[in-house]
Amino acid sequence: MQTLSCQNFDKAQVHLQRDNDLKHKSKLNQQYRKLYTSDYTFRKVFERFLSAAAAATQLGIHVRTAQKWAKQYEKDPDSIFEKRRKTGRPRILHDEHKKAILECIDENPSIVLDEVMKKLKQMFTELKVSKTTLFDFVKQHCNLSLKKARLQPKDRNSEEKI
Repeated sequence: MQTLSCQNFDKAQVHLQRDNDLKHKSKLNQQYRKLYTSDYTFRKVFERFLSAAAAATQLGIHVRTAQKWAKQYEKDPDSIFEKRRKTGRPRILHDEHKKAILECIDENPSIVLDEVMKKLKQMFTELKVSKTTLFDFVKQHCNLSLKKARLQPKDRNSEEKI
């Protein structure tokens, strides 16, 4: 078994601390990377007459990326300004579901989420949606909050009763 002297132990501890700091710093850099669109990049290029490499350096993006965008812009100027396709999972609930949900709630304002889900499944037989998904959809897209109705007790100590 090998023992470490105090001096070697301190150096090893400092070395480990530096490694952890570097790992932490790289994680922070990954979290806060800026996503620049080609639109903004080429606005800088053409307004200030910068090269793609100079614009990339100023924006903090990779030079090769800016060069690809410049080449693509030369071929077809409108192609780089097109909107990107949406990524991620496709939505389960759409506008027709939103209309059905709003109709159910308009018919019966005190309806419970379980009943809304039953009516949706009756209307759309192949729909498979969880209660959480439905709640989030109603909250975000229908702009409704589903709160329980509370019963208000009568005033027991009102002046009329005493």
